Amino acid sequence: MEFLSSLKDNGLLTTYSSRSFLLDPLLLRWVSGVLHMVLLLVLFCSWVRNKSRGDNWFGVVRESPKDKRGFRFNSVLFCSLALSLLNLVLMSLSCFYWYESGWSDNDQLVSLVGFLLATVSWGTLSICLHRCSKTKPPFLLRLWLVLYLVVSCYSLVVDIVMYKKDKTLHVLLPVYDIVSFSAALFLSYVAFLKKARGSISKVLKEPLLNGDSSSDDATPYTRAGILSLLTFSWMSPLIETGNNKALDLKDVPELHDSDSVVKLAPNFRSILDSSSDGGGVTTFKLLKALFFSSHWEILVTALFAFIYTIASYV
Repeated sequence: MEFLSSLKDNGLLTTYSSRSFLLDPLLLRWVSGVLHMVLLLVLFCSWVRNKSRGDNWFGVVRESPKDKRGFRFNSVLFCSLALSLLNLVLMSLSCFYWYESGWSDNDQLVSLVGFLLATVSWGTLSICLHRCSKTKPPFLLRLWLVLYLVVSCYSLVVDIVMYKKDKTLHVLLPVYDIVSFSAALFLSYVAFLKKARGSISKVLKEPLLNGDSSSDDATPYTRAGILSLLTFSWMSPLIETGNNKALDLKDVPELHDSDSVVKLAPNFRSILDSSSDGGGVTTFKLLKALFFSSHWEILVTALFAFIYTIASYV
């Protein structure tokens, strides 16, 4: 988007000399860094506000996330996660070129910090979307998307102007700006214009004879927050019980409904049937159904594996 510039001898990023202040890539890096910092502040303020009201927007999801995800929700979640991964890759490149410059290139440092803020902010947003219980984004988030769209569009215009004047832009610069502008345009469209389709009342989905048969209270995993999931502190009661006595079968928490075969099997079967179209089941269709039935867990695991791989080289 705005953290990249032209290629120089030992790195990916540099600044232009003898250019207008409005066309200075360093200005765009600072603006984008501040913008992503504002996103983190908006997410934190929204979390504190809803937490104080006892709301559940960034808190625990009482229903299975798989029950409320349509194409709109999944596409926004995938877009946020993809932007986080893209910024993570570019942050790694900036760190590498900053190291090659002998830790003396301030432009590389600014770019590194900007990509770091973008990675964390988009990653945090994807986690919040995964655990949110509301379908309409907050006003502050929609306002931020408008600002992000404006900055992305301006960065793309700067790329075009610079290319016409110098024709020395690195290929990653226009590609990154095009991806960022497209993502900003799509997210703004979803936030302001797209309406949720086919929302079905929960009453129609409840069993006829049996009311609510959910087992959300059977395991503390369903009540765990983000920090609790990352630190596995939700297992503390089980560990404490195991220290006091030998664990019985009744002491072990049961699976959540979304992780049980009762929920996973129908979802997997419906995805497999929709992809088969009356034909036979092939290996590719089977793998496709397996991926889409648990795509969130696969993407998060891939993200953690990528972070671990990058960290092993530091």
